[in-house]
Amino acid sequence: MNPEENQGNTNQVTAPPVPPTGSAPVAPTPQLGGNGTSEASNQPRVSQPMPPVQPVEPAQSVAPQPPQNQPTVGQPVPQQSLAPMPKKGTSKTALYGIIAGVVGALLVIVVVVLVVVMGGPSKEDFRKASGSVGDVVSAYEKAANEFNIVTSAMSYSGQISDQRKSDFKSVFVNYKAKVAELKDAKALRDKEVKSVYDVYMAKNEKFIVFVDGIASSMDDLAMAKSKCNISPNTFSNATPENMMVTFDNAIVPCQKALDNLKDVKNTVIAKYARDVSSQIRDFRIALNAMVDAYKAKDAAKYTAAKTELIAIGTKLDTSETALQENLKKDVEGVKVKTELQKLRDIVDQKANK
Repeated sequence: MNPEENQGNTNQVTAPPVPPTGSAPVAPTPQLGGNGTSEASNQPRVSQPMPPVQPVEPAQSVAPQPPQNQPTVGQPVPQQSLAPMPKKGTSKTALYGIIAGVVGALLVIVVVVLVVVMGGPSKEDFRKASGSVGDVVSAYEKAANEFNIVTSAMSYSGQISDQRKSDFKSVFVNYKAKVAELKDAKALRDKEVKSVYDVYMAKNEKFIVFVDGIASSMDDLAMAKSKCNISPNTFSNATPENMMVTFDNAIVPCQKALDNLKDVKNTVIAKYARDVSSQIRDFRIALNAMVDAYKAKDAAKYTAAKTELIAIGTKLDTSETALQENLKKDVEGVKVKTELQKLRDIVDQKANK
C-alpha cells in the first residue's frame, strides 16, 4: 500500500452524529479538499496515535411538528380575539359576589312590586268601600228587623209562620254575603279603616253565632211552647183517683219537647228548657202530695202541698218572663249597628278627604 494513501486513510474519521442541543461539544469534522484529501494532508505529518473516541449517546429522534396556526398562502388570516382566556374556576369570593348581586336585584324588584301592589288605597278605593259598607248597612237593617220579630214571637207564643221563617233566613243569607264581599275592599289597607273593621268583625262574629242559634232552635221552641201550653180545662173532669194519670197524659208530650231544647246552640233557650223541665217535675211531686193529703183528709198536709204547688206555678211563669227578657237582652248585646256605623263613618271621611 502507498504510504500517502495510508496516511490519508488514517486521517479519515467518520463524523459522529450531531448531538442534540445541550449535549457535550464534539470536535469539528476536518474539511476535505477537492481531491478527497484534507488540506492538512499536504503538510508533513508526524504519525501520532489517535485518541480514543468517546462514545456519544445517540440522539433521540423527535418527530417533526407541523407549524401551529400558520396560515397557508392565499388563506385568510383569522382575526384573533383579544378577550382574556377564561379561568378554569371561579373563586368563592367572586361566586358570593355574583349571588349577592342577584339577590340584591331581586329585592329591588320585590320592593317595587310591594310599593305598587301594597300601596295605600286611593280615593276611588275609599269611594268603592263606602258603597260596599252602605250595602252591608242596608242588609243588616233588614236582618235586624226580622230578627226582632222572630225572637219576640219565640219568647211569647213560640208560633211563627212558615213565611216568616223563610223571610228570616233569606235576609240573613243576604247579610252574610254582603259582609263576605267587604273583606276584599282595598280600603282595608288603610290602618285606621282596618282597625275599625276588625272591631266590627269581632262583634259581628258573635252576632252571626247568635242568629244561627236562634234559627236552629226555632222549630223546637215553637213545639215546646205548644205542647206545654196546657189548658186548665184538661183537669176539669179529673177526680182525686185519676188526677195523676190525667196530669201525666198531658205533661209527657211537654217534657219530650223540652228535652229536645236542652242542647240547642242558644244558651238562653237551652237554660229555659232545663229550668222548665225541672219545675214541672217539682210541680208533679207537689200535686201528688196534695192529692194524697186530700184522700187522707189531712188538711194540714193538703194546705202545705197546695202552697208548694202555687209557688212552683209562679216559678214557671218566671221562667217564661226570663226567656223573653234574656232573649231581648242578648239580641241587643250582639247587634252590630254601632260598630257598623263607625266603619261607615271612617270610610266616608277618607273618601271625601
